[in-house]
Amino acid sequence: MKHGETIFLDNGQGMTMEVMPRGATITDLQVPDRQGHSASVVLGYQSIGDYAVGKGFLGATVGRIPGRLTRGRFTLDGREFQLECNNGPNHLHGGSNALDKREWQVLSRSPDGVTMAYRSPDGEEGYPGTVDLELRYRLVAGNEGGMEVHDLVIEMTATTDAPTPLSTTNHAYFNLSGGSDPTVDDHLLSIDLDRYVPVVDEAMTLSDNVVPVAGTEADLRQLQPLGEAISRVYRQHGDNYVIRVTGEENTGLRRIARAVHPPSGRVMDVLTDCTNVQFFGGHYLLPEPLGRTGRPIPPRAGFCLECQGYPNGPNHPEIDDIILRPGEVYSRTTIYRFSVQP
Repeated sequence: MKHGETIFLDNGQGMTMEVMPRGATITDLQVPDRQGHSASVVLGYQSIGDYAVGKGFLGATVGRIPGRLTRGRFTLDGREFQLECNNGPNHLHGGSNALDKREWQVLSRSPDGVTMAYRSPDGEEGYPGTVDLELRYRLVAGNEGGMEVHDLVIEMTATTDAPTPLSTTNHAYFNLSGGSDPTVDDHLLSIDLDRYVPVVDEAMTLSDNVVPVAGTEADLRQLQPLGEAISRVYRQHGDNYVIRVTGEENTGLRRIARAVHPPSGRVMDVLTDCTNVQFFGGHYLLPEPLGRTGRPIPPRAGFCLECQGYPNGPNHPEIDDIILRPGEVYSRTTIYRFSVQP
């Protein structure tokens, strides 16, 4: 496959997707509204070449550690590591030249799925160990409670030859209006989790304290207008929510969030077996490069629900031990499930 080409997937029931090997990036995802008309529900740039210069991680596969690793430092088996601090005082999204910037190899493809791989060598972006990652995207049409659903299934597996932190995510920005609304303010959102980790400063450094959301601006357990929620949270950013901590049972896939766009009827449920999810309201989206429509991307044009591990897990394994060791298999699945309200 030539650089810059995309892979087209189709579930045969109105859901399609385009993926490019650079960053294993989702560049387009179209799902039907209540009238059966499909439109794109993710943000994208105007051209494939723009993804090389865009700084918003639109649709990209992110890691080895998504989110902010405090001061870019951790100690692993007695050895100290200092990673690049590319976001103020912290290390963000695996570094400046991480998984989102790398060319992934296409291993196999079908009309409704593609499997891609990337070998991250020892020392890449300062991380120890050579990691072999395999990512599978699938589009699945199904039925839930008599309602037609369309699933985007994201499955990641990985192995390593030396201990290393690993926690991957996809950084798609969703706007369920299909392009009719410039922002997501009129969407409704619920995050069905009762714990989160607050931040301690304007650099969004995590406090490493798992606390209840009850009584805080981070309490999104009831469906509410997204614009109001974004305006309330600290710095209009969004928080890291905890699904489970180290030692708690992994019960497999569970629904952790729902977003609704009432005018189109589109509903998106998020199911995952990850330990954390980062909500980002998109308030700090950059207008350049231009969006898919040829116009600047405005603040709050899309929101993210990034299913991942705890970003500062290497320093706080009691919250989330994200160290992958030789002989172990990293395995994570996230499903973005789309349906419509009658």
